[in-house]
Amino acid sequence: MSKKFLIIFIFLFSLFATNAFALITYKQSKVVTSDSDQIRGINFKPDGTIMYVTEREANPDTVLQYSLTVPFDISTATLSSQTSIHPIVLPHVIVFKPDGTRMFIVNNTGTKIEQFSLSTPWQTSSLAHEGTYNVSGESQLRTVTFKPDGTRMYVTGQNKKIIKEYTLDVPWDITDSDTVNNTANSASHASIEDNPRNLQFHPDGTVLYLAGNETNSIKKYELSTPWDITSSSLSFSQSYSLTAQLSNMRGFVFTANFTKLYVTDDISSGANTIFEYSISCAGTITCGNPSN
Repeated sequence: MSKKFLIIFIFLFSLFATNAFALITYKQSKVVTSDSDQIRGINFKPDGTIMYVTEREANPDTVLQYSLTVPFDISTATLSSQTSIHPIVLPHVIVFKPDGTRMFIVNNTGTKIEQFSLSTPWQTSSLAHEGTYNVSGESQLRTVTFKPDGTRMYVTGQNKKIIKEYTLDVPWDITDSDTVNNTANSASHASIEDNPRNLQFHPDGTVLYLAGNETNSIKKYELSTPWDITSSSLSFSQSYSLTAQLSNMRGFVFTANFTKLYVTDDISSGANTIFEYSISCAGTITCGNPSN
């Protein structure tokens, strides 16, 4: 390999690596103002046939469930149910146990996480409230996510601006405070994202994504020890701005093995909108590193 060719190769590789988000492509949007005027969290059934959105339109607030005739294609989504999520007043992130029999929603009032059972998996119309976990030291709790086996839980908010890691003695059950323990905390993300709306891990626990409506951008962090939040300095390795479409991010979720990204926004015009992005990156968000 000639010296000149090597220099060009290194330059191109560096350019590609620093733009590893470049293959995120905006695809389409769906306005849902007729269903809700204050959308927040978003999630999907793993096969992409059902979409869920939390909304704070009334007291009590509700979870909206949509059926998709084409999996993961939001243009085919139609509202199929709207169910009260009492006692939640200000809902945010929505998370499901992998088998669809349990649902967790952040209750911004009182900084709580509410746990619901679903007697029919993935059907929120069958939900029943099971219990609450109170997160201490926060005034604006926004996010919750879990390790895939349900043995760890992670939250963050607008007050402390740190990610708290909890161990769960009983997987996927936060109703007994004696079995949920705050075992670790991250560094502060205040200088990076002051108004977080969601966080999500790659399934192997080595990568964390955090985003919010201070910057309307997705930031990627690496963990040297999988699932150990203290092993990340919260110095993001990559960032991708969504400001071309967004003005006020309210939630996001990666789906379909990280080949899809969906973001909710209650934009200034009042048109509550869901944005869909495709990620052409072999099932990952970081093209430069196949392991992520």
